[in-house]
Amino acid sequence: QESTTLIRNGRLLDGSGNPWIYADVLLRGDRIEAVGSLGAIEADRVIDATGLYVAPGFIDSHSHAGGGLASAELSHAEPLLAMGLTTVFVNPDGGGPVDIAAQGDDLLEHGLGVNVAQLVPQGSVRREVMGSADRAATPAELER
Repeated sequence: QESTTLIRNGRLLDGSGNPWIYADVLLRGDRIEAVGSLGAIEADRVIDATGLYVAPGFIDSHSHAGGGLASAELSHAEPLLAMGLTTVFVNPDGGGPVDIAAQGDDLLEHGLGVNVAQLVPQGSVRREVMGSADRAATPAELER
């Protein structure tokens, strides 16, 4: 049976754009099971969030964490999680590996503590196709 965690009396920001509300949140394992005024519900662990905000995980749409997350020491992403981040996009700014599948394998090798979305690094793809030429791509290069 999965353990339960009850977060009580928090100021809940639900991500909908509405103002916060006072609410309790019941977690079973890694899933949200109930939200609202949960009164008499008991749980294995209770967190008193009085005076605190409770929010869904945040998304970092411009992260340079890809290299670190591929290492055994950093793959569990404790610093990111401590900031409330649960999803990161890697390969911003057009940089990163051209072989996205290999990068994905590297990221998954040690397990990940956050969700990872890979951007196709347009700058790296451009260099792969046309080197460092400072010009528009030719029709043949565009086909590649």
